[in-house]
Amino acid sequence: MKKLSGIPNSITDRHENACFAPIKGALDLLCNNQRPVFGKAGSSNNQSNGSISAAAALYFKYVRKQFVVHHFLTATARKLRNIVNHWQPPPLNSADKEQADMLLKRIFDYDAFRQGKTPCFQNGHFYWTKNRTGVGGYEYLAYHYKNVKYCPYCNADAIYVFRTADGREIFSAFDHFFLRDEYPFLALSLYNLIPTCYRCNSQLKTVADMRTIANPFIEDMHSNVFFFPVLHRIGLQSNVPCRIILCPHERCSPKAHAFVQLFELERLYSSSFAKDAWMCIEKVRQYTPEFRRHMASVIGHKDPRLVETLLFGMPLDESEINKTRLGKMTLDIVERFHV
Repeated sequence: MKKLSGIPNSITDRHENACFAPIKGALDLLCNNQRPVFGKAGSSNNQSNGSISAAAALYFKYVRKQFVVHHFLTATARKLRNIVNHWQPPPLNSADKEQADMLLKRIFDYDAFRQGKTPCFQNGHFYWTKNRTGVGGYEYLAYHYKNVKYCPYCNADAIYVFRTADGREIFSAFDHFFLRDEYPFLALSLYNLIPTCYRCNSQLKTVADMRTIANPFIEDMHSNVFFFPVLHRIGLQSNVPCRIILCPHERCSPKAHAFVQLFELERLYSSSFAKDAWMCIEKVRQYTPEFRRHMASVIGHKDPRLVETLLFGMPLDESEINKTRLGKMTLDIVERFHV
């Protein structure tokens, strides 16, 4: 829900240095009407190379030029959006396009990246090796995990990254903001990889054209919309929210509005988190500023963030939103009810 921070040079430089030359080597071969051999020389799994059509070679020349000029691997999210907005390759018939996409998926191999492998290109052979000179999926997610512990799309489900007792790397999925099937050449672009939950990535994200959707690396949803519980009186005891809506701030962008609709945030929160909203409202009413000051004196701790964490589950600071389950809704309710 909060804008994701930029990726440090220590990560982008390693990714570029490890992947750029091998991928460009494979693209160079395709531009010369030849397919690379997928597999290490002498491997029994080698797939023999062959020629491609002249039209496909022109297409790959276009891809290679854009890859080199715009540095797909480490281009910022804004640059990636600009690349997609202006993507106009030479036309291909359906057979050539299918073949081109298949080859690009083999070269920009996201599954190999998740396994921590590094691409190699030698004498016309292209393959991925377990030699970890680059940045694999585990390390990349571990970087994000410092500041993002819950899905940036819904702020409800946990992001996880850990090693098992036997050393296996277990970590959440990445969403390709611009879909792999549509843009296979962006499959390894770091700023195209959003750590996400299964529901948002595999069940709700159903559109191919993401140019009209807010990007967590670019747009800050916290400054675009706010959660507001619509209360419904039940008996004489309490108010409970019958639904939760997302209201636009004054300068809410159309992309943010489309983001809310795509990820069904109002339906998700109304159906699953209404009780959480009600409990937060009750905390706001009970835990007045005077109560919090008294509590701080009782526990002998002057840091208000500790008291806020004990009472609300998080310090009341927007920098904590991505680290806290339902952090944005909590902060919005606290702000709207004037604590």
